[in-house]
Amino acid sequence: MVHIITTSTIDTLRKHIPESRIEPRRFRPNIIIHVPDAEGFIENEWVGKVLTIGGHVQLKILQPTQRCVMTTLAQGDLPKDSNVLKSIVKNNAGSFGVYASVVKNSENRTGDSIHIH
Repeated sequence: MVHIITTSTIDTLRKHIPESRIEPRRFRPNIIIHVPDAEGFIENEWVGKVLTIGGHVQLKILQPTQRCVMTTLAQGDLPKDSNVLKSIVKNNAGSFGVYASVVKNSENRTGDSIHIH
């Protein structure tokens, strides 16, 4: 399984709980996709679709990633914060990001184009 989140999802959670430190490492994703013009938990719309990265890697989006108490625990310099999970449950039914399976494996690089179909 590959865990994918977007900058849109990160930014949306930050807006819901501005007092919290929402950083990607709290969620341990394999891939972070930069989507500067999107708003909201956009990965939810990708379930059932195929994500192509750089024209070679293909990932089938299987399901939303249901979050657990691990997101609230202290990690390095990130403090323990129960508001993280509470806000994810309240604002997105407990999901943050999506899980995908590998359809076609290849190398990918930062800056590769991404298409959803």
